[in-house]
Amino acid sequence: MNKNCSVETAHAGSTTYVFLVCIVAALGGLLVGYDIDVINEAIGPLKKHFDLDPVQQGWAFFSALLGCTALTLTFPYLKGGLGAHGAFWLYGVICVIGFVVIFLKLPETKGKSLEDIERELVD
Repeated sequence: MNKNCSVETAHAGSTTYVFLVCIVAALGGLLVGYDIDVINEAIGPLKKHFDLDPVQQGWAFFSALLGCTALTLTFPYLKGGLGAHGAFWLYGVICVIGFVVIFLKLPETKGKSLEDIERELVD
């Protein structure tokens, strides 16, 4: 009787695990869709500012997605080489460097229209 209980418990645990994996995969799919929408919305101002033709817009979109894909594909190797903590510390350092560069190089845009920002960046 004990043997049957342990098999049923193991099966219930496996079902819960599979259910949780499905939820995480679904949420990941939603986030990827969100990223694509964010990238897609950034193409409009790029098109207007740089006068991009459709091929150039496609390359800009492709480049952004390629960067996202590179991050996703390199994580397992970084985790294997640096460990999970090391991989996230590396990503954290990259984010801090990006923050510093943006903070020092980009002007404040609060309360300004898109046209004012474009004029300021072009001049």
